[in-house]
Amino acid sequence: MTTRTLLIALVLVLVSATDVRAADSPEEVAGRMCSGLLAKLGADGFQRRFPIPEDCPSVLRADAAAAVAACGDVSDCLSQQIQRVVRTYAGDATVAIYTTRSGAQVRVAVAEGYAADPRRWAGFLDSLLHGDEITTVTLHLAPLADVLERCGFVALACYEPETATMHATGTDSRSGSAATSLIAHEYGHHVAASASNAPWSATETGTKRWATHMHICESVHAHEIFLHAPWGLHYRLDPGEGFAEAYRVLNEHRLGIRKPSWPLVDRRFYPTTKAERVLAQDVRHPWRAPTRLLLSGRGTRAFRIATPLDGDLRVRLSTSAGSTYRVDAPRRVCGERTIVIRVHLLQGHGAFRLQLFRP
Repeated sequence: MTTRTLLIALVLVLVSATDVRAADSPEEVAGRMCSGLLAKLGADGFQRRFPIPEDCPSVLRADAAAAVAACGDVSDCLSQQIQRVVRTYAGDATVAIYTTRSGAQVRVAVAEGYAADPRRWAGFLDSLLHGDEITTVTLHLAPLADVLERCGFVALACYEPETATMHATGTDSRSGSAATSLIAHEYGHHVAASASNAPWSATETGTKRWATHMHICESVHAHEIFLHAPWGLHYRLDPGEGFAEAYRVLNEHRLGIRKPSWPLVDRRFYPTTKAERVLAQDVRHPWRAPTRLLLSGRGTRAFRIATPLDGDLRVRLSTSAGSTYRVDAPRRVCGERTIVIRVHLLQGHGAFRLQLFRP
């Protein structure tokens, strides 16, 4: 079967349904991404990007899974995510997945005609402290003019959370910024974007344990630091940027650099040894969800509870028939490492059972 026949067959399979449905599987969404790319690139361009056309859905499956997870049941959101991925991959670049020495699968895109060593950079990403999130990122290497166009006139690299794509030149800058430092910083953003710090966005605050250790919640409420600050306005006090820089320094320490530079953000974010341990734990064992504690008793009671992490606190009360109780508990933990929960007997003599969900 010829390549063009394969492409035609692929089109028939992938565009058989045109509506984007939130209930679609990642495989179906990957198919729609491929059909969008085929329409945008044409048969010849699609073949250059995917020498074996049937490989397209498997190459884009991680992007499709991320789009489905990000959008839940919102079909419009899913459609927008698909279009973002199509725009990213439709640029003049060669995209490939490289298997590193450790067995990690790393996606690297290189701009058409740009001199770069994608295998080297795939190995570098694998050398950084990472978890499963490495399979969902794309490193896009391109000339400085292209990077500035995508990232802004002052940014030598950037990360797009919508498509989990890092844009960088892969070369040291004239200002002295090492390419490895820039890419490690952007990968720190990907680590945060792949993590949960509910009820906040880890992209804005950093990961759960790190943000708690660094007192991010209290500092935001005190207007000492600022979430999602634009460049030049409170940028040095942005905890999202502070986390990415702390992640970079952690990795440079691991690579034997004794005194990494610290040019971008406030010194308060510079990681201590303990902060590095906490950050490393967040990377290796990301926080997923609240833990459940069970409390029970009879009559009015007070419980002192340890709260090692910041976040929302939820309680569920059940009582014996004929008894009425009231619970006094904070709804959010923000800096308090212990809290007191009071259960008040209002009527009857029965027992109570309290489920506590703490971050």
